[in-house]
Amino acid sequence: MTKCHRSRTSRAVRISFILCAPCVVLLTIAGAGAEFAASDAQSGLGRPRATLDLTERQPRRKFIAEHVVGPLECRNCHQAEYEHWKQTKHAGRAFDLLRTQSTAREYAEALGIPLKEIARNSLCVRCHATPRVDEFGRPDVVPGVSCESCHNPAGGATGWLNSHAVYGPSGTRRETETAEHHSQRLAASIAAGKNGTDDLYSLARRCFQCHAVGEEALVNAGHSHGSRNFDFAEMFLSDLRHNFHLAQHVNASVSTLWLQQLHVKPGRTSAGRKRMMLVLGAVAELEVSLQNLSVATDEDGEYFESVADRVIDAFEYLTEDILDELSEVPPSLQRVVDIAQPFYKKIDDGDFSLATDATSCAEAAKAIADVAHKFARSSDGRELSELEEPGSHLP
Repeated sequence: MTKCHRSRTSRAVRISFILCAPCVVLLTIAGAGAEFAASDAQSGLGRPRATLDLTERQPRRKFIAEHVVGPLECRNCHQAEYEHWKQTKHAGRAFDLLRTQSTAREYAEALGIPLKEIARNSLCVRCHATPRVDEFGRPDVVPGVSCESCHNPAGGATGWLNSHAVYGPSGTRRETETAEHHSQRLAASIAAGKNGTDDLYSLARRCFQCHAVGEEALVNAGHSHGSRNFDFAEMFLSDLRHNFHLAQHVNASVSTLWLQQLHVKPGRTSAGRKRMMLVLGAVAELEVSLQNLSVATDEDGEYFESVADRVIDAFEYLTEDILDELSEVPPSLQRVVDIAQPFYKKIDDGDFSLATDATSCAEAAKAIADVAHKFARSSDGRELSELEEPGSHLP
């Protein structure tokens, strides 16, 4: 088995990565929707296709603060997960930084944010807390990056909170849920905004909406552009690990619900799931970085330079550190490479121009999301068996 590891070497023309606190953009999230219908025929890695169909899109939903119910509602059924989360940096340090770090005041002053609003009603709370609305309709927060920061707001008349664990008519248990109801329930939960076990790519890209900063003014004011070498699989298997639901005493390395074989094809394994985390995390970083680059306005600013550098690194990590280790690249992943490669080449050659390339760059990011969602729904990771199993060194 070939070892796959994260390796990012800086070039003289790149901006060095900076270690940073949790960062700031939590604006939209790709969800369930139209399938990507373009041809998935295999091609050589790095060989551009003649045409790219970018017409079909995953719907994108806003983070609706009014629908946030708070982690105590989740604790009612997920006690062990809640207790694990309470011990993480997401639950504590992320929010504390807004009140204790001197740079928070500097960023607020640079962006014209009143100091009293930094930790309650500012763009900062999108990633350092969970925005919500109090009982009087005023902006408020759940202190810390909580359940709904990652899994999406659950309340509201059309929210997923009250339906995601309803297995059929009153009294129906999970073990007796019909295959038809199982399929409908998962589709309805995703359509209602839930980022969960069955929507792994949305979970991955949600991480990068904070760990790859998409706020130009903030980065130009001195904030880091994102976490250094953030690895979705490693984080998901260590600090974010809370996969207890079917066996509350076992902190499983992958979701016990995903491994259950009730209404899925046999063959799912923990190793396959972890390899999916590795690949989808790399794709999510590439997609979000392209999207962030497309909204830049100043080609001479720190934001443009740092995000362009992140696109370069994300593309090379996906292709050189991961896909090159496979004897046969899955068609969907090859499609991702084909979509991103022209932009990678333009950026690497110094030919990328916001005036001519920004719109097509955003379109490419959306197309990558479509492909990745399809791959995440259809694959169990068996075609990735040549990759090293992520997190094998973790307890």
